[in-house]
Amino acid sequence: MKLPPEERNADSTVEPPDFSTLDEPNDIVQTGRTRDQIYTTVLQLNEPATVAEIAERAGPGVDATREYVRWFADLGLVSQTQDQPEQYVVNRAYLHWRRANRLSTEYSEAELVSHLQTVTEDLEQYRAAFGAANPGDIAIHEFADEHGRDVAAVWKDVSAWETAQERRDVLARALEMARQSGGPAESIDPVDDTELEV
Repeated sequence: MKLPPEERNADSTVEPPDFSTLDEPNDIVQTGRTRDQIYTTVLQLNEPATVAEIAERAGPGVDATREYVRWFADLGLVSQTQDQPEQYVVNRAYLHWRRANRLSTEYSEAELVSHLQTVTEDLEQYRAAFGAANPGDIAIHEFADEHGRDVAAVWKDVSAWETAQERRDVLARALEMARQSGGPAESIDPVDDTELEV
């Protein structure tokens, strides 16, 4: 076998590269689409966050994040709370509208009334069990002490009560939308909202 010419051989005085300093392949190649990563992140924005903070949580760069967050703001999914630096928070009212819209197109008025009746009965049971009109009226720790219950169990019940109230509100809005439109029809919302269940 013939050896390569001397000028093609590696310089023996140069240190080989330190491959341990390179990024892990999984850190470079991200799973999922950029839009989906940012979408998932903005759905969790209960407090205003800057574009840089959203980018840090979501993974993509700041420029891509800014572009998508501005698009989400145009759609109404997020609201801008500050200009410099840009800050955004999720628009819960829009999410409720989308959820109600989806339900109004997928269920008949009779089905919506049935779901609404069930959740209304659940709410009456919560009111009776806690002796209060709303879950916000419950001081969880005090209630647990007074009734000899575990704080975690009371918190779980109060959280379920809050969820039932939200479900009632969305179902009532969906029923109203269905009545105005005449029942199930094609959804007018093109954004995938499979994460929003009845």
